[in-house]
Amino acid sequence: VKRRVRTIAFSRTRKLTELVLRYTLQDLTATAPGLVKFVKSYRGGYTKEDRRAIEAQLFQGQLLGVAATCALELGVDIGGLDATLHVGFPSPLSSLWQQAGRAGRSGRRSLAVVVAFDSPLDQYLLRSHSLLFGKDGEDKSTSLLRGERAVVPYDNPYVLRQQLLCAAKEAPLILINGENEAPHPLNGQEDVGQDHEWGFIDDSLLFGDVKKGWGTDIVMKVRGTDIVMKGWGSDIVMKV
Repeated sequence: VKRRVRTIAFSRTRKLTELVLRYTLQDLTATAPGLVKFVKSYRGGYTKEDRRAIEAQLFQGQLLGVAATCALELGVDIGGLDATLHVGFPSPLSSLWQQAGRAGRSGRRSLAVVVAFDSPLDQYLLRSHSLLFGKDGEDKSTSLLRGERAVVPYDNPYVLRQQLLCAAKEAPLILINGENEAPHPLNGQEDVGQDHEWGFIDDSLLFGDVKKGWGTDIVMKVRGTDIVMKGWGSDIVMKV
């Protein structure tokens, strides 16, 4: 803003948008008070009249900076901008290019800057440049699709423990030892760390054949704490 670079700062949430605006205004008030009036925010929750006024100011080049949510990503003609700032990777990932496309219209050069969070997903995307720009000879839409499929491995033991707790809260769990063997209830001696004992660790069973047992309560031990899952009948202790 101080260099007269017309910029939109995109954030994932209204709260982040307001924080970006607040910190920007605080800095400008202390260092360049004459520019304060040229910075505003744009997000859901504003009246229609307020939004239209901000859109008109953007289109006419009267604003140097706007802190916005995805509400300004599409469908609004805001004229030519010089740069976009992205506070965290948006979801879906294709929104990053939609947002970045707000700058550099009419063949002008532009700049897009992503400030990644320290979340595992943001850090993964930060290291995986091919997901954003595509591999050699790969269409960008294909690479973005690969990025959307970035998920936590379902055999990650730290994730699995918590997911089992959530699943058991809905219905007692039973084991699937193999395709040719009938599922059977937990007997209290199972160790969830042994991947082969759990049907949903098998790719072929992951989505379609997660079995739910009936007639038992479940007690799970997590880090030395017993967590009781209410069901029907006798208790079962699962080592987690």
